[in-house]
Amino acid sequence: IGVATRNLLDIKAILDKAGVKFWLMFGTFLGAYRDGSIIPWDGDTDLGIYFEDSPKLLGCRDEITKMGFEGGSGIVMETLYRDGEHTDFYFIYLMGNERTWLNFRFPADAFETLNTIRFLDTTWRILNNPEKWLSYIYGKDWRTPIVGKHAELPRGDDWRGK
Repeated sequence: IGVATRNLLDIKAILDKAGVKFWLMFGTFLGAYRDGSIIPWDGDTDLGIYFEDSPKLLGCRDEITKMGFEGGSGIVMETLYRDGEHTDFYFIYLMGNERTWLNFRFPADAFETLNTIRFLDTTWRILNNPEKWLSYIYGKDWRTPIVGKHAELPRGDDWRGK
């Protein structure tokens, strides 16, 4: 298997064991849902995590390091590197009745009930109402692979376009 796949599966095993609730985000979410694979031209893998679970993630630091990952802690995200590939963790904050990441705002309940998908021969969490999310993040043509296409979230916007 490829490095990105191996890294993602190893990270999943560590986080599952520690009880960290996380889900596929951005290009990894798109590739899993649309193609059933990691997008070949995507330069990283992406996972979302509730900020309130970040202490559990940090508690995995020793095991993650023993597996050969390197990286640092951040306030809004953390990145782990191994064998030339990296995985980004996006910390999603609860603020009132919204979940936020940077200036992006989403209704909190959109993250409370996560869906699941079979990907890389195991079960992963994904955002509920995946086609709505993918359309919001990648546009109405999200079903068509476009080399170099990245997630586009308007600053300060929310997923309902307000």
